[in-house]
Amino acid sequence: MSMGWKIAFFGGLAVGYVMGAKAGRQRYEQIARLGRKVRQSPTLQEAAGVVQEQAGKLAHTGRQRVVRALHRAEA
Repeated sequence: MSMGWKIAFFGGLAVGYVMGAKAGRQRYEQIARLGRKVRQSPTLQEAAGVVQEQAGKLAHTGRQRVVRALHRAEA
């Protein structure tokens, strides 16, 4: 490969990289903005509260069952 072709190839590679990186950053920012908007949604906040409450109840029930099973195993 001649020197001219190498320069043109690497020059094109550099331009492509820079343009791709900029496009990638813009897409990342777009996705990040959407994520922030969704996290701040009142509907999502309410759903998260309900899920957290249910998880707490399930954990409590699970602990009670384990304790009962251990007591039965000791007897």
